[in-house]
Amino acid sequence: MESFMHGLAGKRVVLAGCGGGCDVLGTSTIYQQIKDTARQVAFFSLSFTKDGLLSKTCQQVARKCWRVEPSNTAIAEDPEEQVYFPEARMAKATGIHIYTLSHYATIAQYTEGYRAALKLEFGDEACDVLILCDGGCDVLLTGAESGLATPVEDMSHLKAVLPLKISEKYVAALGANIDCGHGVIQAELDKRLADMERSGTMLGPNFF
Repeated sequence: MESFMHGLAGKRVVLAGCGGGCDVLGTSTIYQQIKDTARQVAFFSLSFTKDGLLSKTCQQVARKCWRVEPSNTAIAEDPEEQVYFPEARMAKATGIHIYTLSHYATIAQYTEGYRAALKLEFGDEACDVLILCDGGCDVLLTGAESGLATPVEDMSHLKAVLPLKISEKYVAALGANIDCGHGVIQAELDKRLADMERSGTMLGPNFF
């Protein structure tokens, strides 16, 4: 996918973690390849982090969207406390803020959060590309499979970004088969990927 990454040069790019919080960590693999060539990169995450924690420690940009800064102090230094806040951990490690959407919201509120955050991040200039990153394959499935992992957040996030006025939208399934053994059946995933390849939906390994 080297040509795909080169195609992001000079563009305003959104890298979004599909759902559950830790998917946003997968966006870093793409970010490392485009950070020196993209015009601007913004991060989003759909998270299970509690609304109360987000409201207490972050700037709220919409009803269900917050901006998590690298300086966020919510993460306990004592690892025994295990505060669930992957966005704060990633922001601290990378020095980059992350717009965080609450899992406890409607699809319309996700879209509303995106619009508010994109306005804050890019002003009146439109974002060029959105890449929705799933650590697994749930977002690719149809729902007709005999076994699923945790698809609700991923598919809700996918639906929420459809109305956004962004000219290019992609899904990256990072480690697509890691959900096999957690509900997804390998043979059904293989069939789904083959169907997508035949239809021209698949751009290459991991990108759709």
